Amino acid sequence: MKQIKLNEIEFKYGEKKVLKGLDLTCVSGDAIAIVGDNGVGKSTLLYIIAGFYPKYTGMIEKTGIDDIFGIIEQPCFWNNLTGYENLEYYLGEGDYNEEIAKWGMSEDIHKPVKKYSLGMKQKLALILTFCANPDIYVLDEPTNALDQSAIDTFNKSITEAKAKGKIIIMATHLLNELTICDKVFLMSDGKLELDLKEEVNKYSLVYAFEFVDEDGVNNMKSKLNVSDILEVSGNRILVTMDDKNPTELLKLASQYGLLSASPIECDLKKVYSDVNGRES
Repeated sequence: MKQIKLNEIEFKYGEKKVLKGLDLTCVSGDAIAIVGDNGVGKSTLLYIIAGFYPKYTGMIEKTGIDDIFGIIEQPCFWNNLTGYENLEYYLGEGDYNEEIAKWGMSEDIHKPVKKYSLGMKQKLALILTFCANPDIYVLDEPTNALDQSAIDTFNKSITEAKAKGKIIIMATHLLNELTICDKVFLMSDGKLELDLKEEVNKYSLVYAFEFVDEDGVNNMKSKLNVSDILEVSGNRILVTMDDKNPTELLKLASQYGLLSASPIECDLKKVYSDVNGRES
């Protein structure tokens, strides 16, 4: 079994202590997400795990880990080389066409990287990472600038990596990335705090129901648990669909003067709000 265990990790930039006795254990098949405000140390932690910041205190124990690979902050490539030439520069000669095709880059891979958009560079970085096939993936905002098709490819690739016993550690703020993770930790004051997986599941699918008037909202509220209702504003109500059948809920809402119903995308602010309510 593969395992990485971080114990009492501390790190400073000058006199500013960023990590303060941080603990984390990951084993084969784990996908761990780390969320938190900018500047709390998410990228710093990934650099330490990847071995780029050796001047930390504490202990990191690795079992069955031969290599660590991934994306931290901005992807870095040789701009005058093609995408494929960059793959061969970092990985050596080989046939990477199957992975390239998964990401829809079969034509663009032979263009110079200096002609790539931000999204294309991100795809190239992910192709490089998955072709490297490491024991531990470290990923910093991995779906930045990707279209929905590429996000779907990413989610599928992470699921496949987990099934192979790989360890995935990512820093992100996007719910679509969090839902594929087994644990979601909030980084605060230099440590990893609560596991937010329960809240992430709750907010991963939310519907907005709009009624003719507020009576429709009140009738709908009377049929729901308080914990299912995320927000009420006038004749509009937001409902989490975590464990519900959307068709049945639409049938129910249609009895009360339903004007429209549509899925919406929530952000981590709502998750944080829910966590604060749980702690108080």
